[in-house]
Amino acid sequence: MSKLELTLSLQIVSSDDREKQGDLQASLCGVLQVIIKKLSSADETKPIILQVADQIMLLFLKVLACRSSTVYEEAMLAIGALAYATGPGFEKYMPEFYKNLEMGLQNFEEYQVCAISVGVVGDICRALDEKILPFCDGIMMHLLKDLSSSELHQSDKPLIFACFGDVAFVIGEHFEKYINYALPMMQSASEVCA
Repeated sequence: MSKLELTLSLQIVSSDDREKQGDLQASLCGVLQVIIKKLSSADETKPIILQVADQIMLLFLKVLACRSSTVYEEAMLAIGALAYATGPGFEKYMPEFYKNLEMGLQNFEEYQVCAISVGVVGDICRALDEKILPFCDGIMMHLLKDLSSSELHQSDKPLIFACFGDVAFVIGEHFEKYINYALPMMQSASEVCA
């Protein structure tokens, strides 16, 4: 964590420096993701992650502010792991994190960023369960917008349909208000595949 913190204060003089900073941040986020997953998978070590979760999340939010797609992807994957580790406790990070999630869901130019953001929605749904409800209107709006955009990469569409399932599973009957929007999209996709 301290190494990642140090990358935020590196002196950037050239585009080469910026690239090196991004590569280092992405690598360190990847390492933290593995550590979070490993430590949170055992009852004996999970408290270690829970004790530093606030610090980790704050660090990830700072890294996301750097606006590098490579760093964004790795940080989002690590945040997905942190959401899984903290479970319903992840709710306290949502107001600040949601802005970053929205940016990722709207990023058509870098389709991997959009794909990873969609995947993180699923992670967050499983972590928060019904506590995701206050964010569902915005999330579903972005997912539906993504599907209707001609700019969306084809590989992102199946991920979004799977994400509908994640959202529906955790919010149950509350998903009904999205059915009239989601169903025609799914029907249209099935006709293309047929």
